[in-house]
Amino acid sequence: MLALIGGTGFDRPGIIEDPEEIDMETPYGRPSAPLIFGRLGSRPIVFLRRHGVHHEYAPHRVPYRANIWALQRAGVEGIIGVATVGGIGEALLPGDLMVPDQLIDYTWGRECTYYDSPDAGVKHIDFTMPFDQALSSLLISAARRLGKTIVADGVYACTQGPRLETAAEVARYARDGANVIGMTAYPECALARELDLPYAAICPIVNSAAGLRESKRAIRFEALKDAADRAAKSAVDVVEEAVRILDVRFQGGLTPDLIGGPADMVLEVMRLGEPVLMKEALPVRDFGSPRLRKLVADMWDTMHAEGGVGIAAPQVGVSERIICFGFEASSRYPDAPAVPQTVLINPTVELLLEGTADDWEDGWEGCLSVPGMRGVVPRARRIHYTGFGLDGETIEREAEGFHARVVQHEFDHLKGIVYPMRIKDWTHFGYSDVLFPELKDQR
Repeated sequence: MLALIGGTGFDRPGIIEDPEEIDMETPYGRPSAPLIFGRLGSRPIVFLRRHGVHHEYAPHRVPYRANIWALQRAGVEGIIGVATVGGIGEALLPGDLMVPDQLIDYTWGRECTYYDSPDAGVKHIDFTMPFDQALSSLLISAARRLGKTIVADGVYACTQGPRLETAAEVARYARDGANVIGMTAYPECALARELDLPYAAICPIVNSAAGLRESKRAIRFEALKDAADRAAKSAVDVVEEAVRILDVRFQGGLTPDLIGGPADMVLEVMRLGEPVLMKEALPVRDFGSPRLRKLVADMWDTMHAEGGVGIAAPQVGVSERIICFGFEASSRYPDAPAVPQTVLINPTVELLLEGTADDWEDGWEGCLSVPGMRGVVPRARRIHYTGFGLDGETIEREAEGFHARVVQHEFDHLKGIVYPMRIKDWTHFGYSDVLFPELKDQR
């Protein structure tokens, strides 16, 4: 069961189904609000209003220890903290989302540990990576499936509040390497770590920080409310999608091992017309993560189940720069030579052209996203491609013929191009079972 800590957005009627409020007591006092048990989609969740029912707790007064303790006692297996932030970096604009991977603590005087007395002893936690990587990756995948602009890593500067920052302070935080400024991620993430609870944050950006862009002279609070409402809606959508992914892919508890678990999964193939097929895919940053390994395994399962020779992440609804291809023999293309089975992440493709008629060749292509159809597509005969494997290892090859065609076809998916857009002669496009009756049982 997941826990959500937040405010605006999740407490709107209808978001959490079958809500039941339960008051709890802890050794650290009462939480900031009753815990709301319910469902998000078909998955049980617990929601906690960080700032209280009536937003009565300022960031430095939130009873963080009581909140996290209560959630652990409620039996949650992971916590998603939703918190609006101000953007520092040039690429971070109001309306964007960030899932941070690092944190700088600028707060003081907050009760930030359960081990602060002689009776409790001392407990040192590893805080190298303050946010749980598996849970963060789940949120990133969910956002990209929805086509939302999301920064997949970055540094969260946690300030004391409740006042906003000066322009000089923001300049300092930028020099320190921060990308966004918020007031609540610490000590939430540290307390969760002490109780062995995975914690990830999703941060809707509601304004540029003081001294930057529209906030160069002042921050207009009247504009913040609308931005916060829109950002909260976006975060709600992402969390709902993350929960849906958990429902579809995983059974049991939320653990890093499970998120990257071995279970086979055939995913839904997006068909022509789905917006995700028309978008430029985003680069992958979490090489070696359980999330990435699970996604690639599911892509292979889906490709094989559909009888394909290649598949791109947008075809399973994930707008990331990942392609899988290769086979020993293909019933779909019985005359095609073998192509080495390859996972290629963040690829580049160079067409090797010599300025002759032999540079290009026409060939029949189909696509899992355009089922039952074939068309003749001109492709470069020879290419040079590079990219990375699952663990970030470099892959570099030259390819020609059908091998080159498969790579170009899948690479096109990462640019929002589906093969019918490449067809020059529409007299060579139609239904597979009409064009190739001998392959009528193939997609």
